[in-house]
Amino acid sequence: MILEDIKILLGIRDDKEDNILRIYIRKAITAIRYYLNNDKFTDEYIKDNFQDAIIELVSTAYRNKDNKNIKAYTEGKQSITYKDNTNFTITEDVANLLPMPYGRFF
Repeated sequence: MILEDIKILLGIRDDKEDNILRIYIRKAITAIRYYLNNDKFTDEYIKDNFQDAIIELVSTAYRNKDNKNIKAYTEGKQSITYKDNTNFTITEDVANLLPMPYGRFF
């Protein structure tokens, strides 16, 4: 279901990107598990309970996959500015879809 939802959001109509999207889903789950910092949140639990956060992370990462850390690009009179590369980073939008993480003590 997550894969299908991501494909709908990204406008992908075939299965050519499925393997890449599966890897992205796995990386998103890992990023969320690390962010939550709690052993009770297994990969399966995250996949079952935080689908919207996974979809947001994967969609953002996929859209930015070719922008490799580009912040600004100018060609002639046209200038394009990209957001920071936030692939698999828990942004505020993603954090709002997750419970508060457990504190880390160093």
